[in-house]
Amino acid sequence: FTSGSESTVFNVEHMEGTGDFDGGQTWVSGAFAFDDFTAGSTYAGIAVTDGDLIEDEVGLVIGYQKHSSQGTSFNLSATSYDGFVVYGFSVTAENGLSLSVDDYTGFSIAKVGYSFSF
Repeated sequence: FTSGSESTVFNVEHMEGTGDFDGGQTWVSGAFAFDDFTAGSTYAGIAVTDGDLIEDEVGLVIGYQKHSSQGTSFNLSATSYDGFVVYGFSVTAENGLSLSVDDYTGFSIAKVGYSFSF
């Protein structure tokens, strides 16, 4: 779930994994853009996560995001948790299909999803 305006964004995400990572993880984050997300902007925010992968951590987020209701949207981010950094990249096509990759210390997680707007 993502909600926001031209200069703020609030995101809630949950993932269930199988195989090498068998468990769940939930993220909640909020960020403020230094310009306008629809044109593309650098942002800073806070992320909170809890689950089987990372237990009960608060992190600082910086990144660059362009969010468009027409055309491709993307996000590049770095989130600093206690002792490590998670690098993320996501792209969402105009039809809503999304692909994201998060790189943790020692492993990566690839996610495929679908986005829609109300």
